[in-house]
Amino acid sequence: MMGMGLLTVVTLFAVPAFAIAYARGCKGHGRGWRDYAFAAGLIIALASSTWPLEHLARHHFDLHQAMFLGLRIAGPMLIALSHPAGTLLRGTPRGLRGGLIAPALRNRTVREGWRLVRMPATALGLYLGTLFAWSVPAWQDAALLMPAIALLLHLSMFLAGMVFWTRIFDRRPAPHGLRHGVRLMMLWLAILGQILVGSATTLKSVPWYPGYAAVPVPILDLMRDEMVGGFLLWIPSSLVTLLGLIAVVDMWGRHETRMDARRTAWSPSNSAILLYPTSSEGLRTMAQPKNRVLALSMALFALFILSATLLVGLGYRYL
Repeated sequence: MMGMGLLTVVTLFAVPAFAIAYARGCKGHGRGWRDYAFAAGLIIALASSTWPLEHLARHHFDLHQAMFLGLRIAGPMLIALSHPAGTLLRGTPRGLRGGLIAPALRNRTVREGWRLVRMPATALGLYLGTLFAWSVPAWQDAALLMPAIALLLHLSMFLAGMVFWTRIFDRRPAPHGLRHGVRLMMLWLAILGQILVGSATTLKSVPWYPGYAAVPVPILDLMRDEMVGGFLLWIPSSLVTLLGLIAVVDMWGRHETRMDARRTAWSPSNSAILLYPTSSEGLRTMAQPKNRVLALSMALFALFILSATLLVGLGYRYL
């Protein structure tokens, strides 16, 4: 029962350390809204893993899912959106930066391992893999009783979320960063995974997690508690992820606007106008095939999600 107490100790040490390093790195380098995004992400991570939520989540499945929403999605999303790596590095003490971080960054094994982790398939696999693995009833019930497993559960979800959202919000376009279409596909698959697990947890007919029944005065009965928790994973988590998808679409549009401006700026002749029209009608004509493919893809994806959700519900009800 002290597992989440250990999580609180680690969180109360780590979050202030990162906040101090960021504040030191920001001296003379204010970054506007990104500073607020980083602060909000840290606050969400802190609130999602310390008292009182961490204490109540020991006995309530729905509150535990609220913790996962903050640790796995909302907190990492805001932190990754702020792009804090350079600022944190500047604010790290010089001895630690030169004695530990720099040698690690130069180490070939570390660099190859990080390159592997940052691959789209790996980042998505870790993001969904931690969700699926810790949804196994025996593993999640064990985390309620054993401090080390509880710490591993929450830390792995947070780190997987950081890797995933860092790749999604990478400011560098392809080839150094991911293509925007790849980012959208990763987000679509992440939403699908959350919907599958959340709908299965919500629509099932028997309780899956008996470890939460140990609370002396339950807020909800065990079945309703799990239904609410599944709903949090199904709808709110998917909606927050959808905000990230909208942000990627906006990034894609801004990138294409910059690329079009560069293409027309360097040409010494007017021939570039024929390839990249500037009139509204010409731009709509040029963008129509891409927009049609994107709209069809999103419609098919929405239909696939609806069909998968219905199949999961029917399967757990009647099979």
